[in-house]
Amino acid sequence: MLPGHKKIKNAVLFKDGSRPGYESCNGCRVCTLPCPVWRETHDISLTHCGRARAIQCGASCEEISESIKACILCGACESVCPFGIDTIGITIDLRYMLNKEKSVSKPLEEIKSYERNQTWGYSRLVLPGKYLRSDEQLMKYLHTLFDDSETAVAFDDGSDIGGAVESGIIVSNERKEQFIRSLAGVKELIVAEGILKRILRKWLPDVKITGLGLAVLNKKNIMELLGPDDLYIIETRGYNGEYSEMVREYDLIRKNTGCQMNLDLHRSAIPTGAASVFSRTVSPENQARWIIRGRRFKRIIIESPEDIRVFMKITDADVIHVSELARRLHG
Repeated sequence: MLPGHKKIKNAVLFKDGSRPGYESCNGCRVCTLPCPVWRETHDISLTHCGRARAIQCGASCEEISESIKACILCGACESVCPFGIDTIGITIDLRYMLNKEKSVSKPLEEIKSYERNQTWGYSRLVLPGKYLRSDEQLMKYLHTLFDDSETAVAFDDGSDIGGAVESGIIVSNERKEQFIRSLAGVKELIVAEGILKRILRKWLPDVKITGLGLAVLNKKNIMELLGPDDLYIIETRGYNGEYSEMVREYDLIRKNTGCQMNLDLHRSAIPTGAASVFSRTVSPENQARWIIRGRRFKRIIIESPEDIRVFMKITDADVIHVSELARRLHG
């Protein structure tokens, strides 16, 4: 248990208790190989390895606060850790400890508004997230792709919950219960934001939860639109958080289409960091340049909408969100 957890009510909210914690880290530094913070700073103290070793030596949260805030929660370290340490869960719990006096709750009027407008009676809901929802055109493509009698785009997509958890701010019980209640009866959730996907797997273990990118590519004829001239940018948090399963899924896509992906030789997904709401340690443009270095492509297809502007800044290639494939399919 991390120092101070006994003194903080509900502090251990995110870590998976079935997996090894910081005490299992032996300082091998394998986790630094795909780490964007290490690549940007070459400061071991700002990496998971540095935090784990510091805590083992008795450091407090306050003493390593800069390191706790530096992480962009991409999960790349978690995907390569030889000990299976729950690196992301530990980092978020540390953020809760730093922000123990803060909490987040939607105003009661807004919660009631969600409940009045919530789509009921569907077995599958799409949770687009705030960035995708803010783009009217992309939302049209999303509705085109998931226009059937069993599927609806949720009015309440839980993006405030994902942002709060990432920042280490406790979500009020009222908000959590309201959100879970709004998903009652749903058998499958299609989730755009990787952090929220991870939270929902813990809150709703019996519900099938699929990343938006995979859900789109599994639509009839969509995958056929990908080819060797495409660079496909995977949403890293959802991918790295379910590494073993996602490697199989995306390797099959690569083999079937010939497209390139933002994967390193370990098959960890390389992030830009644009989706981070907490850390500014990593330059998204530098990360994007790293991803495209040495590659030849004519089009970039993005799962995380936050990455669209980043790649538009550094390349003249066509950059589209994965939902825009609906335009290519339907003309």
